[in-house]
Amino acid sequence: MQTIASTGPSVVPESQQYGFPNLNPMGGNTLNNYPTTNHGFMQDTGTNHAMARELQKLKDMISSVPGVVKPIPEIADGSHKVSRFAPPICDAEVPKRFHIPTMKLYDGTTDPEEHIAQYRERMEINPIPEKLKEACLCKGFGSTLTGSALKWLLSLPPYSITSFANLVNLFNNQFSCSRKFEKLTSDLYRITQNHNESLRDYITKFSKESLDIPNLDMATAVEAFKMGLLKDSLFYDDLVMTPCRNLDEVRTRALRFIRLEDDKRIQERQVGSSKQEKQGSSFKNNKFKSYHRNENKNVHAVDQEEDDEDYPPISEYCFSVDNHELILAMQNLGEKARWPRKNDKPSGTKDKSKWCAYHEDFGHLTEDCIALRKEIGYLLSKGHLKELLGRKKQRTQDPERIPEKAPAPPANAQVINFISGGSDICGTSFSAAKRHAKESKMDNGERSIRTSSVSEGKMITFDEDDRINIQDPHHDSLVITLFISNHFVRRILIDGGSSVNIIQLDVLKKMGIPESDITPRSFVLVGFSGETKKTLGDIKLPIYVEGLHNYQKFCVIDCLSCCNVILGRPWIHDMKAVPSTYHQCVKLPSPWGIIKIDSDQQEAKDCYTSSMKPTSKPREQ
Repeated sequence: MQTIASTGPSVVPESQQYGFPNLNPMGGNTLNNYPTTNHGFMQDTGTNHAMARELQKLKDMISSVPGVVKPIPEIADGSHKVSRFAPPICDAEVPKRFHIPTMKLYDGTTDPEEHIAQYRERMEINPIPEKLKEACLCKGFGSTLTGSALKWLLSLPPYSITSFANLVNLFNNQFSCSRKFEKLTSDLYRITQNHNESLRDYITKFSKESLDIPNLDMATAVEAFKMGLLKDSLFYDDLVMTPCRNLDEVRTRALRFIRLEDDKRIQERQVGSSKQEKQGSSFKNNKFKSYHRNENKNVHAVDQEEDDEDYPPISEYCFSVDNHELILAMQNLGEKARWPRKNDKPSGTKDKSKWCAYHEDFGHLTEDCIALRKEIGYLLSKGHLKELLGRKKQRTQDPERIPEKAPAPPANAQVINFISGGSDICGTSFSAAKRHAKESKMDNGERSIRTSSVSEGKMITFDEDDRINIQDPHHDSLVITLFISNHFVRRILIDGGSSVNIIQLDVLKKMGIPESDITPRSFVLVGFSGETKKTLGDIKLPIYVEGLHNYQKFCVIDCLSCCNVILGRPWIHDMKAVPSTYHQCVKLPSPWGIIKIDSDQQEAKDCYTSSMKPTSKPREQ
C-alpha cells in the first residue's frame, strides 16, 4: 500500500497524549490529512477503525459528565438487514394467511409463563405447516410484547435466537421476578371470615383463593375453611359435629345457612325501616313542641340527657340567622329568656374542642345543646323569635300556600332576545318597513304632537316598595301569568324587543283551539343575530287583565322554546303598559287605577336554566 511520507518532524499532538483523538487545531478533522483515493475513501482501513474507536471513547466521556444530555442514538444504514433470529428462522417465509393472535400485550409485570401459555394456545388456530411453525412462533412473539418486554427483545444480539424454545427460556429468565409464587394448601389457613362478613362472601373469597392452588389437598382445605369461620356461627358448629370430605360438600351444606342469614337480614331490614317510620312520625308530632318551664328554676336544672327526642335540632327551625346571632336575639329579650349557669364538672374533664355559646362553657356544641333547644321551643310558644324564622320554616308550617313541586320547565331552545317582522304597522316585508320608516321621517312633526289618551292623575311610577320579595342580585326577565282565551297560561315573556306577539302551536293545541282557526299567512321573523323563522300563520285571541280585555294578534310558530307566549310591543303599546325588569313587574292604567302584574322570578330563572340545555326534551306544563 502506497503512503505519502511527511516532510516535517514527527510531532505528537497534545490531545493524543491524553487519549483524545487527533483534532485539527484550526477546527478541521484530521481525517482530511489521511490519504484518500479519487473517490474520497480512505486507503488505510486500520486508521479508519482506530478513529471510530477514539470517537466512541469521546462520546462515552461526554455522556459521563453530569448534566450533559445524552445524545439521541442514530440508526445506521442497513440495520434492518440484521436479524436477531438465526438464518433458518430468518429466511423462513411466513404463510399469507398467518395473523398475529389478539391478546393482551405483555409489559413484564405479570407472570411470563402464563403469557407464553396463552400465546401458544392462540397460535394453534393458525393453519401453519409443521415445518414453518417454529419460525412463525418466533417471528410473531414480538408483536405480543410492549414496554420493557419489547425493549428487551429488541436488545438481543443478532442471530442469538435459534429456536422458539431458546426464546422462551431467555424470556422466562429475564422476567423470572414477575412469576407467581406457587401457593400451597396450607396458605388457606390465612383466609378468615371477618366479623361483619356474610357466609356467602366468605365462601366466594375462599373458593377464589383455592382455585390458584395446583395440587389442592381436600382434607387440609376443608379444615382451613372450618378454622376460618367465626366461632359463634351455626355453620361452624355444624362442621364440627358433622365433618365434610371435600369443598363441594361444604358449599352444598353451607347453602342452608346462607338462606337463613339472608332471611334474617331481610327481617332486620324490615324491622329497622318500621322503627324509623315510627321515630319519624313521633318526631313529626313532637316537632316544635315547647316545654313547660318552671319559672322558679334555672334552665340548667334540665338534664342534658333527657327528652332530647321531643325537641328538634336548632337547624330544623330554619332560622334566618346563625347560632351566634340567635343568642344575641335571646339576650335582647331580657328577662323573658332564661340562662343556665356553667357545668359543675371539673374543667379538666370537659371537651375543650366543643363550645356552647348558650352555657358559655366547654363540653358540647351550641347546636347540640338540649337546654337551648327547649328554651327556644318555649320562647316560640310565647310568640318570641318568630321574626327570625326563615322562608323555609314558613313553608314547612304552611305547606298549602306553596305547591310541593315547582312546575317542570318546557322544552328549551335558543332564547330569541330580539324578534322583528310581522308587524302590521311597521310593515311585514322589507319594502313596507322601509316605506314606513321614510314616512316616519317626513311626518315626524305631526306625530310628535300626539297626546296620550291616559287621563290625568294616572301617572305610572316605580319605587322600592315594588321590589318587596325580590331576590337580589338578579338579571331576570319578566315572566308573568295571564288568562288568554279563558285559559290560564303560564310562562308569558314580556319582551319589548319583539315587534310581534308570538304563541306556540303546542299551546293552542292544549287550549283546544283547532289549527283551522289559524289564518294561513306566513311571515318571516328575524332574530337577534339574523336567524330567520317562518310562522304558520296568525290568530286573534282575547287577553284578560283584571277587568280589561282586548284582542291581540299572535304569530303562530311551531318550535321548541323556553316560554309559551311572547307578548311584544303590540300588546305593550295597546295596553299602555310599562314593564320594569328591575322591579320585576308590569304596570298599566285602567279606569279603576294602576294595575300591577308581578313577575314570577322563579319561573324566569327556570326559563333561563332550561334555555341553557338545548338537548333536553320537552316537558308538559
